[in-house]
Order: sequence, then structure tokens, then C-alpha cells
Amino acid sequence: GLVNKTDHKETTKMLVLEDEGPDESFPLVVCKEEFTPPGNRGNTLLQILPGDLMRVTSPLDVLMYHGFMEGRRTTRGWFPKKNVQIVEDPLISAEDEEVQLGPLPMPKVPQALLQRRFGQ
Repeated sequence: GLVNKTDHKETTKMLVLEDEGPDESFPLVVCKEEFTPPGNRGNTLLQILPGDLMRVTSPLDVLMYHGFMEGRRTTRGWFPKKNVQIVEDPLISAEDEEVQLGPLPMPKVPQALLQRRFGQ
């Protein structure tokens, strides 16, 4: 939708790939080492604890990631790349189908079993 947003919103958009699109379209990372922002930086930096899941909205080749807590888009900020590990990168898995970590295809149920189960 083309809605006229305020200029402030546009400025933010230049800095970060703004979240257009579903959460799943952003790489998912998990915190492996706690990061607590120093004193007064808490508004731009995101405190993360081991096991926390975040979606990254910044490029992945930078030292500090920007993103939001999985399922809570309003809890967002910057955190160090070294404190997290990528769980899934939608761009990579889309290009390389062979390394799918998703569920394996279900084995086919023999036709005889199906017929017996549904009493045909």
C-alpha cells in the first residue's frame, strides 16, 4: 500500500532495511552470548540473552546487526554479530534447496494400508 508516511519514517528507512514483508523473510539468529548495552545506550542497542531469537533487518556482512526480537517487532535495536549465530537465512535456503534443514518428506503410505484404514 502506498500510504503517505511522515518524513521521520523515511529517514529511518534509509538506515535499516525496514520491515516490509513477513517476519520469516528476515534471517533468524539466536543469541549465544549475553549482550548488555552500556548504561545510556539502551535505546539504540538491544539487550540479548542466550537463547533469544532475533530477526536481522540489517545486512549480514556488518559487525553490528540491527533487528527485532522474534515475535516482538517493537523490541528492536543493534547488537554485535559475534554474540549471535544464524539459525536460518531465507535468502540462502531459497537459492540452495539441497541444504534444506526443514522436515524430511513423509514416507509414502502403501496403498493397501490406506484402503484398509478407510475401509474401502
